[in-house]
Amino acid sequence: MQAAQAGPDIINMAAIVSFDFAGERPELVVKMSWVITREDADWKIVNHHASSRVPMI
Repeated sequence: MQAAQAGPDIINMAAIVSFDFAGERPELVVKMSWVITREDADWKIVNHHASSRVPMI
């Protein structure tokens, strides 16, 4: 996972995530990214994206 502060109240995060389905289907590896912002005293995800590293079809 990598994170970068884009401003005082904004963080960009990105990661490669693997989901293991215990042999029921092949492992799924996706690229994920989030934009997180501070609102009042809490951090909230304002954008979430996931895409497969390999074609799904």
